[in-house]
Amino acid sequence: MPIREVFTGGILSTLWFSTENGHTPEFDLLYWNAVRPITAFDHAHPMGFFNGDNDAALEIAYWIVRLITRQIAESEDPFKQQDAMLMVGELKPSNSRMILAALQGLKNGSTGRKATPTQRSLQVLAGFAKNNDDQIAGIAREILAEWTRPFSE
Repeated sequence: MPIREVFTGGILSTLWFSTENGHTPEFDLLYWNAVRPITAFDHAHPMGFFNGDNDAALEIAYWIVRLITRQIAESEDPFKQQDAMLMVGELKPSNSRMILAALQGLKNGSTGRKATPTQRSLQVLAGFAKNNDDQIAGIAREILAEWTRPFSE
């Protein structure tokens, strides 16, 4: 990872934990604009911050997860996508709202997908498709159907 992104990540992390983020649309937009280059470079690492424990009360967390997972769906590199999907698969089952946000982002980005997903990425979706929550399972099945359609450029 480029050194400038290592420093940027520390600054963004400090902002995340020390401000009243998620309370103004201006902060949310500025924060996402700062985070976006990092998430474009590495989709998996940022997903590790959203396990559903500490961010459950922050509206911005759900919004950012949707944006990150949209980038995951639109990834041109199936192996970077796979790494990120494995992180999505680690979202805590107790935070169904975070899982729904992640799946909604994947669904939104599926129409712009640029790569054929790996089997491991599809397995993550298949796991969500078996979820007891009908909403989670339904969205996961929709994405799975889209991602298993033949890919055409």
